[in-house]
Amino acid sequence: MKKNRWLIYGVGKTGSLIAQEAVRRGHFPLLAGRSAERLKPIAEQLGLEWAVVDLSNEAGLSLLVDRADLVVHAAGPFSLTSLPMVQASLARKKHYLDVSNEIPVFQSIRRHDGEARQRGIALIPGVGFGVTATDGLAQYAASQIHHAQELEIAIHIYSRDSSAGADVTRLEALSRGGWARRNGTLIQVPLGSGGKRLKFPFGEQTILPIPLGDLESAYRSTGVPNITAYGTFSIPPAVARLALPVVQQIVSNAGIRQMLEQRIIKRAQSPVKTKAAQESHSYAWACARNNRGDVFEAWQEMGEGYDFTAEATVRAVEEVFRKQPSGVLTPSQAFGADFALGINGVKRYASTKG
Repeated sequence: MKKNRWLIYGVGKTGSLIAQEAVRRGHFPLLAGRSAERLKPIAEQLGLEWAVVDLSNEAGLSLLVDRADLVVHAAGPFSLTSLPMVQASLARKKHYLDVSNEIPVFQSIRRHDGEARQRGIALIPGVGFGVTATDGLAQYAASQIHHAQELEIAIHIYSRDSSAGADVTRLEALSRGGWARRNGTLIQVPLGSGGKRLKFPFGEQTILPIPLGDLESAYRSTGVPNITAYGTFSIPPAVARLALPVVQQIVSNAGIRQMLEQRIIKRAQSPVKTKAAQESHSYAWACARNNRGDVFEAWQEMGEGYDFTAEATVRAVEEVFRKQPSGVLTPSQAFGADFALGINGVKRYASTKG
């Protein structure tokens, strides 16, 4: 493992956990970011090298990427940070992985598929909990019935707390409204519409369509033309239909959103642990249907979301070094539909209907 040179850019909550998992598994990645104040204590604690480089410094970023054969980008929100690192990775012919779950990021990276294949490198967004937790499950469910035409995906994340980057990303996602894929095309749907109740192993929950990266990744992995991705909410569907459009209107105001983002970042500097939910597992659900009325449902049980992200990311790094894939790929395209099953605490079970 020591001979594999790679770097982690961004050492917030997620990046720090990835670094810890990397060291636990015998790796010594280079840590990088824009703040020496954040980098130094983590790097010294783990015995790792570190470098301060701002993403706006094209020359510095090029020199940084040259020090590794693979980049793990963990600095969100990725809609604002991923492009410079993708460009640097392409220019220096280095593999690129990130832990994003944002539709615009997936679409932007997809445009570089030909270039990545030509240069013999892989660009794989979504190797953390977002996408990896559902991508293989969706591919598995869709493969169990003939010519699946509809795919529903729901995710319930259990986490001990949240990162500033994740919270800012959610805020931006709310401002973009609801999305779904119909007949192969992404379409906008009213935020808060399409909600229903789904019985999870720990109890019934409201699920609502949200603009997850799954709408892009699951389509690439399965080819199913009609996809809806849901998140869980603690309010009834009828309340969501009324409340969420108002929330979207508020956070769509750039001034208000900037103020909220600043509060999120300030709060993250003195994090307050949230109370653990009654359940201590995350869950993913995928349901595939075809025009003949066949239905196949699959569930996946997982542990805490950030722990999953850390282990999934390091395992993804190991797989890229082992397989040397190229092109723009989803996690299941790069590593197989069962990749998540190798992560600690992950279980899959299924049922057929129709």
